[in-house]
Amino acid sequence: MAIADCEVASDNLTRQLYATDASIYQVEAAGRCLSPQCPASQRGDQAAAQAGISIIPRGAGTGLVGGALGEGLVIDFSRHNRQITELDLDNRTVRVGAGVVLDQLNAFLKPHGFCFGPDVATSSRATLGGMIANNSSGSHVPFYGTTADHVSRAGNSCWQTGASNKSARVRPPFRAQRELAASLVKQSAGEIAARFPTGLLKRWPGYGLERFLREPGNLSHLFAGSEGTLAAILSAELKIVPLPKAKGVGLIFFASVTEAMQATVELLDLKAGGD
Repeated sequence: MAIADCEVASDNLTRQLYATDASIYQVEAAGRCLSPQCPASQRGDQAAAQAGISIIPRGAGTGLVGGALGEGLVIDFSRHNRQITELDLDNRTVRVGAGVVLDQLNAFLKPHGFCFGPDVATSSRATLGGMIANNSSGSHVPFYGTTADHVSRAGNSCWQTGASNKSARVRPPFRAQRELAASLVKQSAGEIAARFPTGLLKRWPGYGLERFLREPGNLSHLFAGSEGTLAAILSAELKIVPLPKAKGVGLIFFASVTEAMQATVELLDLKAGGD
């Protein structure tokens, strides 16, 4: 399969390399595609669709549940799409390519006194596109929340999603999908409210139905945690937060695991990571 402006490989070595990620699973892909920008990515998607091959968007492959694996064509966003642009300190936002690594973003923001809130353990290699797809969080989730809480808009040069996105170029089919999603979620509002526990700060990836229910029409809520099953994200406008004024570490000893677990519930009220 040849795709213009895309680096495509389907040799045995490439397929074996992309058959694994940080999970315990192994699934051999049909091939790998490196697409530097939106038109090329679209051509890759269209070519795969014409060949009857599924698309698997992939970042750094640091996920633990096999979300970056599949038998179709792997679209690797970690090689390209690594630009950081549109820093807006007044509105506390920045636009990043899907391949930007978290540590790279924080190094860029540090001189300005800001950072990206969610602090995953794999920050030296985790890409922002992958963090959105996984709805990643980190050890300070009680204070900063998850990645979904820090996405203003997600998309690419062809389309964007967001809460207030009047100037975005949204194609008619994509608008129809937004309306369909809103209708389906509204119909299931009662069941969604009953099944999603209130106050749950962190959970495994999955469609953010409860977030979308609170803000109908903002498809960013559905993309975050969807593991690339709904769309491939090339870039996103993210919310940034001020760097902590000070940092400290507390060491507490417990007589048993049970006591430590009970203390954790009480310690959550301290909102570690706050001022």
